[in-house]
Amino acid sequence: MKYEKSCGAVIYTIDNGELKYLAIQSKKHQEWGLVKGHTEPGETEQETAIREVREETGLKIQIQDDFRTVISYQPAPNVHKDVVFFLAEVEAVPIQMQREEVSDYRWGSYEEILDLLPYETNKQVLQTAHQYVLTEKRISLRG
Repeated sequence: MKYEKSCGAVIYTIDNGELKYLAIQSKKHQEWGLVKGHTEPGETEQETAIREVREETGLKIQIQDDFRTVISYQPAPNVHKDVVFFLAEVEAVPIQMQREEVSDYRWGSYEEILDLLPYETNKQVLQTAHQYVLTEKRISLRG
């Protein structure tokens, strides 16, 4: 069995009192997802997440140390993959997409981004992060 590992981040912002999350659309598969990518030799999980976010979106993030979640799946026969997600808050700034890998991006409400994600595993990551942001970060939102 081959083992693969990727790391990424659930990225959120508070824009005019509204909590918004970032989703990107893969150029290769045309599917919406969260920002993530393969680890490189010698990198920590957090270094991979920071690098991948910077490469794919141009955003410079700081990982919030108190959130980490992992999903596991088989992307192909005899391949086991773990994806580690962290949490990062950024200012609502324009995205600099990596045109080779990303065809589109969207900032949206929790519900909007949840509806875009095609896979249950990604939905679970977003749900876990959203619950964490609301309860642990105690963010006060408009409305």
